[in-house]
Amino acid sequence: MINFLRKHAVLTWVLAIIADFAIMIGFMFIGDSETITMLSYFVRVPVLFFFLYAVSEKKTISKMKN
Repeated sequence: MINFLRKHAVLTWVLAIIADFAIMIGFMFIGDSETITMLSYFVRVPVLFFFLYAVSEKKTISKMKN
C-alpha cells in the first residue's frame, strides 16, 4: 500500500487532507473544550505524519537520525 501511495503523491496528499478534515469535524461533534481540542491534535498529527512518510520514502527518516 505504501508503494502505491509513493507512486501517486497527489492522491496521497488529497487523502491526507480528507482524513484531516474528517478527524477534525468528528472531534467538533464530540464537544468544544481544551481537552477535546488537544485530543484532536494528538490524533491528527500522527495521521498527517503517516501520509508524509508514505510520500517521502525512508531516506527522509534516515536523514533526520543523523
